[in-house]
Amino acid sequence: MSLPEIQELRRLPSPAPKPQALAFDGSTLWMGSRETHRLYAIDPHQWTARDEAQAPGVPYGLTVTGDELRVLCGEGPDDNRRIRRFVPGHGFHDDGVIAAPDDTGSYLAYDGDALYMSQWYNQKILGLSDTGEIATTVAVSHGICGLVVVNARFYCVTTDDEETNEYWLTRVDAKHGAPQCTDIARISFPARSLAFPVGQLVARSKKERAAAQIQVPYQDTAEMSDVAYVIAAATGAQCREKFNGYGAEHIDLHWYRDGKRNQPDLAVGEHYG
Repeated sequence: MSLPEIQELRRLPSPAPKPQALAFDGSTLWMGSRETHRLYAIDPHQWTARDEAQAPGVPYGLTVTGDELRVLCGEGPDDNRRIRRFVPGHGFHDDGVIAAPDDTGSYLAYDGDALYMSQWYNQKILGLSDTGEIATTVAVSHGICGLVVVNARFYCVTTDDEETNEYWLTRVDAKHGAPQCTDIARISFPARSLAFPVGQLVARSKKERAAAQIQVPYQDTAEMSDVAYVIAAATGAQCREKFNGYGAEHIDLHWYRDGKRNQPDLAVGEHYG
C-alpha cells in the first residue's frame, strides 16, 4: 500500500536565515539559526521574536525539559557536539554540559524522564543519563534527521540518502523488545527536525526553497494532537513576507480539523538551497 504524502498549506516568515533547531514550551516557539548561531523566542500569536540569545556554537537540536531547554551545539573549529542547558531569561549555563557520545549527534527529544539524542549516520537513538552515559540504544531502519517522543514511541524524519528526495516519517516502537520501525508517511523532499513538546509538533526544513506540511495517517493523529509549526525557506519570488528584516525563509503553520476532533496534525518542512 502506498504511503500518504505531505501537503503544503501555509508559510510564515522565519526570524533568521538557515533555521535549524525548534522546540515549543507551551507558549513560546524556540528556534535556532545555523547562520547567526542564535536562539529566537517567537510569540506564536503575534508572530514576533520577543527575545534572542547567542549560542556557544551551531544550535542543531532543541528540546524542552520542564522550565529549561536542552540545546545540542556544534562548537569550535572541529564542530564538537555538546548538549547544554539553556534557561529562558538567564541564558546558557556552564554546569551540566554533556559531550555527545562519539562526538556526533544532532536532534534531541525528551519524554518527561529521559533525554534522547539521535545519530543520523549511525541510525541510532541514544537514551542519555544526566552525565551523558548511554542508558539505552535503539536501532532505526533509516538515517535520522528529526526526532520526537510521543506516548513512549519515537517518531523520526528519516532517509537512506540525503541527496535524494526520498524521505519518510517513521514510527519506532521500542517498548517491547526489538524496535519495530514503520514508515507511516512519505516526504518528497529533504526534510529536517521534529519536536513534540507540550502537545505540539514542530518541524523544520533544510534547503532554501518552499515549505511543505504533512497530515499524519489517522491512526497516529490521536497520539500527535495540537498545532504544528514548520520552518522552511523561500528565495526570490517565493519570498512573500518579512519578519524583523528577514524574509528568505518561512515557518509554516498547519491547523487541521476533521469534524470529529479539533486538533491539527503533523507538519514537515521542505529543503533550502
